[in-house]
Amino acid sequence: MKPQEYLSDLGIKYFREIEKILHSRGLDKDEYSIELSILADQYSKHQDANEKAAEREKEGKPGFYNQFDNGTLQINGYFTMIKESLAVILKLSPKFGLTPADLDKLKNIVGEPKKKSKLQKLMEK
Repeated sequence: MKPQEYLSDLGIKYFREIEKILHSRGLDKDEYSIELSILADQYSKHQDANEKAAEREKEGKPGFYNQFDNGTLQINGYFTMIKESLAVILKLSPKFGLTPADLDKLKNIVGEPKKKSKLQKLMEK
């Protein structure tokens, strides 16, 4: 299968790893290329947003919200990106028959995010 041209390097890594899983099940058909590219893109966006939120936390700033001088809090774009990418991942993964064990494999193969946000760490407990 050929990934879509818009995929980042990380997106292409996800694409190739998911493609291997599908190939082992005889499901690696060219007609899945677009949807598989969408899924891989969402995985890479999800990981990227988590890493950027973790960078903000290292700088002493909240990772997923902005706090203004008057004390007002507002959810930032990283939270929105994570929420929306996760929705697409959860919608498309079953279509390809990806199980939770497969998703763990992807995480282990592609690699853990370089930096983890507090939300990621909390979800792992």
